[in-house]
Amino acid sequence: MLMIHRANWVLPITDEFGRAVAPIREGAVAIDGEQIVAVGPASAVLAAFDSTTAVREWSGVLMPGLVNAHTHLQYTGYADMALTDLPFPEWISEMIRRRQTTSDADWASAAADGARELIRTGTTSAADDVTDDAAIAPVAQVGIGGVSYLEMFGYDTATWSATGRELFNHRLDSAPTTREIGTMAHAIYTLDPEPFLDIINIGRARGMRSQVHLAEAASETEFVASGSGPSADSAREAGWDFALVRDGGAGVSPTRFLADLGCLSPQVHAAHGVHCGSDDRALLRVNATTVALCPRSNRILGSGTAPIADYLREGSHIALGTDSLASSPSLDLLDEVRAAFDLARAQGYNEPDLGARLLHAATSGGARALGRYLPSDHPVKSGLPARPAPIGALFPGAQADLAIFGADLSIASPIDAVVLSGHCVGTILRGDVVFSM
Repeated sequence: MLMIHRANWVLPITDEFGRAVAPIREGAVAIDGEQIVAVGPASAVLAAFDSTTAVREWSGVLMPGLVNAHTHLQYTGYADMALTDLPFPEWISEMIRRRQTTSDADWASAAADGARELIRTGTTSAADDVTDDAAIAPVAQVGIGGVSYLEMFGYDTATWSATGRELFNHRLDSAPTTREIGTMAHAIYTLDPEPFLDIINIGRARGMRSQVHLAEAASETEFVASGSGPSADSAREAGWDFALVRDGGAGVSPTRFLADLGCLSPQVHAAHGVHCGSDDRALLRVNATTVALCPRSNRILGSGTAPIADYLREGSHIALGTDSLASSPSLDLLDEVRAAFDLARAQGYNEPDLGARLLHAATSGGARALGRYLPSDHPVKSGLPARPAPIGALFPGAQADLAIFGADLSIASPIDAVVLSGHCVGTILRGDVVFSM
């Protein structure tokens, strides 16, 4: 069914070639089924279609649906953990303890609740990390797009060869077909290098996206450099016979270690990237690996502050993620944009394009992380099979995932109006209005 959505402002973000597109005053987007067929000034879009075409008027700013590039929806019920003030290693230990008493039914309910909250706040796709497979189908049933990354951790080389690899392949083979599936090697301090790389290579062989946690905390840096510290202690306590602990570390940063291991590529995106110096950031750029920044989670867990200003100045591929409610005050990605905005300003990024750069990260940047950026981006740059229609931008041929934000339109720029005062008033998912106020 053909439908035209009209708003005070339309923010396309980019065109089909990835070029920035200026905001359109009194703009409109025409949708046919699940696909965008026209974007432009309302007068031009309306003139291009029959006068009987249905038109919906929105007050505010219409833009691509947000793309949350890192979250764990199954932990939506753990919101109290974000208030514990536990240091990062102790927080992980508490997570492991709680998991032992959480049922599949609880995981399913929490994941569905989280997916609905994403939709209510203007997110239409998410990179959802899944440790327990009961959390996959409910997210698909809610309807939000994106990838469910099946997460593995706690395997040294011996246990991976004995049982882990077979289990992981079984999880991939039996995952619901109603949602796109990816692979996730949790972190280099919870997996030996061999299974870590194998998880990514299994994804490559199956034509899947992969995600990793990278450089999130100082304890990870210590673990990789010297095989010591809280993460090494936790591994020994868990009975994991990790090579980096036995060998006294690798003497390099986590990013360098994963690059040398062959784990960085356009097919992989990394969550956090907090402890990344200039050489690390250069490695991420050379390997075209997108980093999903989660500044609010980093603050709550005391794991440091990502060098957002440097990522921006250097032209790194960045996205934004909320992480889970176990370490974040909300699943609202626009709240993450505002936190990143404040942090970048505090780090000295004073360019007037900051709001635009961060909205790009929250839309097209997330789309790049999920392999859904441009019509030709995925197969050309990674050699993997073609993906469905692009997301994260408004242009003909893109998937009709949109969000409408009420905002203080007296602010000079509609981009800054969204960043500084925006709140979701409508969400359109594959052409259907799934939320409105």
